[in-house]
Amino acid sequence: MWVRVAVWEVQTGEVSQLGVGDTIARLGVRATFWTLEPSDEDDGVSELPGADPSGDDAPYYRVVGTVSWTCEPHSLVVTVGSFQLVAEPMAVGTADLYRRHEPPLEPVLPYVGLPDVGDRVALVARLTSMLEYESDAFGYPDVGREWLVRRLRVEHRELVSSTAYPRGSEPGRILRVVEIPRMLRWADAPRDGHASYLVDVVPTP
Repeated sequence: MWVRVAVWEVQTGEVSQLGVGDTIARLGVRATFWTLEPSDEDDGVSELPGADPSGDDAPYYRVVGTVSWTCEPHSLVVTVGSFQLVAEPMAVGTADLYRRHEPPLEPVLPYVGLPDVGDRVALVARLTSMLEYESDAFGYPDVGREWLVRRLRVEHRELVSSTAYPRGSEPGRILRVVEIPRMLRWADAPRDGHASYLVDVVPTP
């Protein structure tokens, strides 16, 4: 499964500089979901075809598992076979428009009717890395575990003017995706664009 890792996480050493065939010792994964629903399907993570619900042509998945932890208003942990994912909803916008001389407000997360621990659920979600300090800082259970790296890519996006941060910029459309054998943390991020790693991982036995 393809997990998105920010280049800065590798540049700062939060995530090791990886090559194909390496193992990641303590990486947590977050499933940022568009939908959450009851399910009686078998555990699994299945890549979905086409653009995701946001219109982005990037990897996204149907994740099926058992709820093992919840925290109001919108956080849960889903156990999928031998591993666990923290799951939270996709932000839908900002609470208010930016006003001159005031900082922009945080993105708004939609209301989620949290399931009960033990419920079987299915998520449609994007997968991203979750750093070790987040469990202590935000009270999440520790979902970090060892993963095997099967493939590596660098996803390059254009930079566009930000709607949330005037005079700032944010990632736009995907320009190209390049397969690589090993991360080169300083060379992989161009100054005039935005780059993220995509790391194809499977849990180790």
